[in-house]
Amino acid sequence: MNNPKSKRPPGETGMSSREIEASIRRIEDDLYFSSDNFKIRLTRIEEKLEHVTTRDDLKAYATKEDLKAFATREDLAGLRTEMITHTNTLFRWTIGVVVSCMGVILTVLKLT
Repeated sequence: MNNPKSKRPPGETGMSSREIEASIRRIEDDLYFSSDNFKIRLTRIEEKLEHVTTRDDLKAYATKEDLKAFATREDLAGLRTEMITHTNTLFRWTIGVVVSCMGVILTVLKLT
């Protein structure tokens, strides 16, 4: 947007009527365009929610075979535990490799 520069000396703090009108116009434009952005975002959220299945929908329409495809809380908890264990194993392995490399380097330095 066009930001008009004030030609007034820096000591004066009052705004002219033209500056006030420009500020009001800028604020109105910001509010107008931001409300459009909110409408667009809300429309996108509503479109996404149309594809969400509730628990009641699953109970009403899904068969036992369909429900097997969904992960339970216990499955997710087990997966989380496995991921943490795997991460800890990798971390320990990395520390072991670093320590052994340091040992090799120190041994070489002592021999030279």
